[in-house]
Amino acid sequence: MTESERNWYRSHNPNLNKDNREHLDEQNRVINLLNPQFDCTDLPQPKADELYNARENFHHLANGYDEPLYSKLRFADWLCQQGQCSEELLLRFLTDRSFYFADQRDLGNYPGDSHGIKPDVGLDTLLLDDNVWSDVQHAANITDAELLQRGLEDIKATHGDLELGKKIYDGLFDLSQKISLSTEEIEKFLHNSHYSRDFPEPGYYFIAAFENAHRAQLICEHEWIPTTVHQYFLEENERRYSELNKQIRRQQDSFLCSKHLIDELNKISSDCPQFPQECSDSEFLSKLKTTIALFEQYVRSTLYAVRNRTYEGILYTVKRPLEQRPYYAAIYRLLNACYQDKRWHRLTPLFLYHAFSGSTKVILRCATEKHRRKLIKRISQQNEPARVKRMTTMTGRRAAINLVLYAKLKNTFNSSTSVCLLNRSPKTCARLPYAADENIYRRIKFPVGKSNPQCPTDCPFRRDAKEYLDWGFALTTKYGLLQHHLNGIDDSVQIPESELLCKRDLLEDDEDNEAQSADSTNEPKVSIWRYATDYRKPVGTLEGLLRNHIMNCFPNRPYNLTPTTPNTYRSKDSNPFDAPYAELAGLLLQEQHLPAMLRIIRQIKKLLSMHSEYVDGYRRFLEYPAPTSMVIDYLQGIIQRHNIMWQVVRFPEFEKSRASYNIRDSIQNILEYEIRARIYDGMYNELEQLAYRSLSKIPFLYNKTTETSVKPLARKLH
Repeated sequence: MTESERNWYRSHNPNLNKDNREHLDEQNRVINLLNPQFDCTDLPQPKADELYNARENFHHLANGYDEPLYSKLRFADWLCQQGQCSEELLLRFLTDRSFYFADQRDLGNYPGDSHGIKPDVGLDTLLLDDNVWSDVQHAANITDAELLQRGLEDIKATHGDLELGKKIYDGLFDLSQKISLSTEEIEKFLHNSHYSRDFPEPGYYFIAAFENAHRAQLICEHEWIPTTVHQYFLEENERRYSELNKQIRRQQDSFLCSKHLIDELNKISSDCPQFPQECSDSEFLSKLKTTIALFEQYVRSTLYAVRNRTYEGILYTVKRPLEQRPYYAAIYRLLNACYQDKRWHRLTPLFLYHAFSGSTKVILRCATEKHRRKLIKRISQQNEPARVKRMTTMTGRRAAINLVLYAKLKNTFNSSTSVCLLNRSPKTCARLPYAADENIYRRIKFPVGKSNPQCPTDCPFRRDAKEYLDWGFALTTKYGLLQHHLNGIDDSVQIPESELLCKRDLLEDDEDNEAQSADSTNEPKVSIWRYATDYRKPVGTLEGLLRNHIMNCFPNRPYNLTPTTPNTYRSKDSNPFDAPYAELAGLLLQEQHLPAMLRIIRQIKKLLSMHSEYVDGYRRFLEYPAPTSMVIDYLQGIIQRHNIMWQVVRFPEFEKSRASYNIRDSIQNILEYEIRARIYDGMYNELEQLAYRSLSKIPFLYNKTTETSVKPLARKLH
């Protein structure tokens, strides 16, 4: 970073003024939450160059951004105002957590060794403090003689004895007249002179003086020095970036065979016989009984969820013999179309799902001649998502039951076979490598209902049966933005049969209702489904993964919050149970027992909703570096102004521990986290629009209709 770049950034920083340019506490900022078991050391030069090159590559992608890469939030504002950006820049921005931007990366700086080598200075300190900037520049240009003198002065200040230090100093000074000294040369000299190189021997102070000067030179040149923590940050970024790219490619491949998948489903539908031949195969009959039971439970669950009185007949038909139930023949016909040559078609679960969910009423009344011809509507690709804002709405409850139905059918007709999307032979795979010819899909003819069993395991177009079904489900339903049902849990609920009836059909007389309620304990129970969200498995895999990165690209974790009282979590050595954030844990545990309206968290949310200026005022701390004390004063001012802290006297543990500083820090953490979350929430919609504009060449499940003009951001660039 040059002097001109630093002056330009300082002139645009609203957090600086003549009265408040306090020195940041690097020790408290960097190592307060650093895992002591993690070995934070400098990287070898080849590894360090890789990290430098990765950051420079990102800076090169952001062509036109003329500020230091300090604030990720400020960069996001600039990025959204561009309207569109390159695919690589966007994906690397979304998958980054703590590497490309100094406000997060500097948490991984070398914390010093507490024996003479100082902590690495962060970019925020260089931009804020003139004294630190001058010291770093001076240390980078200091002579060998001055460094030796500094080491000698440190020995005197620490030990008060210069006898041994003076001998080492004289030897190193004579050596400096012949060669340029470095830490390696000093270590070699100490070893040859039989002086110990390890702390606390005096020789170490000379090593520390030269090492600090070397580190200052690197910081002036690169703004940071790569450590093992930074390497961890970058490796995590690269893993996420690789996974996202892989999923993009897999969805591109899957889309190119989507027409064939839909044609397969409609082929089963067209082959569904009106008068099927009788099948006495035990496998078929077993699956028939299971499928009928699934359909009945699906109808009961839908009746309970959406209160459609058309489905009430299911309460009485289940009491008839199996073959006399009106939907028996319909389900028999559907299964007959899927069971050929004593094998179930690989798309059987998806086909039955569309039949059950799309033609529920038709199947329920199939005994009548009017409904014997067509059992299932034509299946097609869906281009618009279901309008489900919450799973508690009517549409959301129906979607939840449909997601359970699909999971049940997929488990019932489980298959271990794999599918090759292109149905290529091993010879073709070897002759035509992956992505060698984008037009191969147009020339491939897909044999209907067959798959190549010799597809090699490393074929990039290979999909297991469940993944192939899940892709078809996402493609042909409107649930691509929802989550699958969580398997392996108890998802059935027993309720009284009368609860399935629509409320408008119940007796209006209060006495009769009371009598009915009294008799409900003796009513027969019926089983319905309960949807459980599988947050790890979105229906639209790429859409879910992209949404996850958008929602998490701004890290908001405990170590990202402003550090509070230094060393408070190491002060009570006499307490055997003292631990970091023990007071915060105690505060939250006691909070959950209070009514919702009395909780401090609820009051903080209400406070920020009433005073949006608190959120706007804090935003500048995320856009520009600020002294730690300034941020703490801002947050504590809000806490004191609204008397938040003293509400904890309701908790008995507060009186016992009297750890007022821990309570203060805990409330500050909660307040700051909520403010940050609200600021980041305001960026998610902008980033989502940017993503779909910039990734327009990537096929998504649904057509995204973005406005031609970008909506104005909540806060413009200065």
